[in-house]
Amino acid sequence: MIPVKHAVVAVDEGRQQMKFATRQADIFALGDEAFAVFMRNHGITFCGRSVEHAAMIGVFLEKACRRQLDMAATGLEWSWPDEEESALRTSQVLTEIHIRHSWDYYCRKLDWWTARQTSAAQGLFGPA
Repeated sequence: MIPVKHAVVAVDEGRQQMKFATRQADIFALGDEAFAVFMRNHGITFCGRSVEHAAMIGVFLEKACRRQLDMAATGLEWSWPDEEESALRTSQVLTEIHIRHSWDYYCRKLDWWTARQTSAAQGLFGPA
């Protein structure tokens, strides 16, 4: 994990890297490519070009953090991807079509889960 020693860490989507900022002016200077901000003692805020984009930034960020924690727990040595590999990943993952397909996937998953919960509740309490 990258230790957060400053007040704010912003995730820069274009280069998939973290930038540290300690003042509000520094955060604004990150521009419109920084879609997530880690705030010490406050949590994470993320945004996007649309509701779907913002939601997927949050999902992708959560998955990336989980993978990093899992990898760190193994005790194995690992390294960050270089600029070329990072650019390739960005071009594959953070595209509008990938955002749309991911959004659709999670909508289907939510529909399935909701139907399952409704069915289970009806089995316990009978039809509404």
